Amino acid sequence: MSRNLDGNLCRFNPDLTLNAQIQVLEYKRNIFEISRERFDPGMIIGQGQFGTVGLGTLITDSGRREKVAVKQAKNHGDRSQWLSIIDELKILSQLERNYSLVNLVGANTLDFQSMGKLYLLLEYCPHGDMKTFLGKNRRNFSPSPISTPGRVENEFNMSLLFTWSYSIAHGMNYLASKKIMHGDLAARNILIGAGYEAKISDFGLSKMMYYNEDYKKTERKMIPWA
Repeated sequence: MSRNLDGNLCRFNPDLTLNAQIQVLEYKRNIFEISRERFDPGMIIGQGQFGTVGLGTLITDSGRREKVAVKQAKNHGDRSQWLSIIDELKILSQLERNYSLVNLVGANTLDFQSMGKLYLLLEYCPHGDMKTFLGKNRRNFSPSPISTPGRVENEFNMSLLFTWSYSIAHGMNYLASKKIMHGDLAARNILIGAGYEAKISDFGLSKMMYYNEDYKKTERKMIPWA
């Protein structure tokens, strides 16, 4: 697995997208590696085709306890599953922190050989995905972004929707500047943070989706059609 994480930067081509050359990318271990003793994966709160997400707790450098989303393979014995986690880790470790993205907090890879476990620690977004959030709060959104004197402003208003739109566009522009193609931008892949900020997520899926310029479905299975 070390070879998968280290990559081969001598073969990196700056003219290609990062998605198209994941194998040559390196995991920035010196920046993101976190010892297993510093976090608890917590209980599972969600799962997808390849992985599960737990509501975990991380002890920060300052000693504070912080909630994090902990992603790991569903079946640690399935090579394709932990390779997809590694792909996601290598992409996320290339990025600076961005307000419009679900950022990588850290990872634990050193215990993989001995314990068969590989963990990604991501920002925890307590309000879930945008699609579900909008459905639950449909009646709460006011129709006007203009405040009325003497009226308490509803936090769920059109201004919030405009802010989300700007934030998503800003995040996608940042990904484009890093030569990353998301490939599956949808409300279900936007998470809502503690302050109701919109954050783009699911870069793991983006890296497995398309490997040819025409964006056609390849021989890989369990991915969406373009």
